[in-house]
Amino acid sequence: MTSLKLAALILISAFFLGGCSSLPVTWKERVESKSLPPAINLSYTEKGSGDTLLLLHGFAENRFTWRYLVDDLAKNHRVIALDLKGFGDSPKPRDGRYSIYDQAVAVKHFIEQHKLDHITLVGHSMGGGVALALTLLAEKEPWRVDRLVIIDAAAYKQNLPSMLRDLSTPIVGQLGMYLIPVNYQAKKAYAFSFYDDDKIPPEGVKQAAKSFSKPGSRYVFLQSAKQLIPEDIEKISKRYTTIKQPSLIIWGYNDVVVPRLYGLRLRRDLPNSKLMYVFKAGHMPHEEKPKVVLGLMHKFL
Repeated sequence: MTSLKLAALILISAFFLGGCSSLPVTWKERVESKSLPPAINLSYTEKGSGDTLLLLHGFAENRFTWRYLVDDLAKNHRVIALDLKGFGDSPKPRDGRYSIYDQAVAVKHFIEQHKLDHITLVGHSMGGGVALALTLLAEKEPWRVDRLVIIDAAAYKQNLPSMLRDLSTPIVGQLGMYLIPVNYQAKKAYAFSFYDDDKIPPEGVKQAAKSFSKPGSRYVFLQSAKQLIPEDIEKISKRYTTIKQPSLIIWGYNDVVVPRLYGLRLRRDLPNSKLMYVFKAGHMPHEEKPKVVLGLMHKFL
């Protein structure tokens, strides 16, 4: 590669990285700081009535990921499916605040805006980490989290899988995200997350590609990937033992994104929890085997 081409790549990368945050990704800085960003209006859909289920999607997803579960759950519950900050139709500020802690604060504001209480949090992957952080945060709030359903959660310090590791790598991740066609990225993401590629839903790939194409989405994905493992996660994860709420942990037995050993660890740390495996399923059992997941959730709820 010529020096001119290398310089061009560096300039492109620097342009796309504009707006990045140098703030430490810690609970103190992202949750307890007095200079937190103002509340934003998160996009959501709501269906049904009864006790409230608040659905929190994973990294690079949006509320569309719950499409196989919402109608069934809404027969007996009030189901609210959120687009987390920066994802789906929610605002995408270039403020560099896209860690699990920042998402928990944004959802806290949503709960307060909509006067929710006695909530069952349902979180997948990154959304599972958000649900756990939000439950810790709720200890000092007037509203209550009653129950947790955690699906293949990003909850501990771990080695990032290759796809996310590439995204979080300077220059390489930025160039890949901006230059690789969105349809290819969407297909690769699903193939990485599913156990059985024959079950990859075409409508899911189409929706993911559409999401990748939204203005500001690539910036959000890169920021989220870089901040996915908070700097103080080992300290904060020790507080999981204080979470007393009844908790259902659902894990794809063949998950290669967040391996099942982390589900076992979470089962040990949450004192009032039950771990259920979904066999022949990867990181997205709610999309790969939704009937199994629904059965487990109905029994728990």
